[in-house]
Amino acid sequence: MKRFEFNLINWILLVAGLLMLVVGYAIMGTGDNTISVILLTISYIVVLPASILAGFLKKEREEDKK
Repeated sequence: MKRFEFNLINWILLVAGLLMLVVGYAIMGTGDNTISVILLTISYIVVLPASILAGFLKKEREEDKK
């Protein structure tokens, strides 16, 4: 079983995703639904999964080269 470790890229993407969530919900609270929906969608569908997969996919590529 492979061990998964968060590296710097993972943490940066995770923090960016969480900030996008906070900003998206804050904007939704003001009543501007268009921008908030776009931010929340990008955060949930792109940035947060990328923060999880970034290190894992990089390690797989390195192991394939060996």
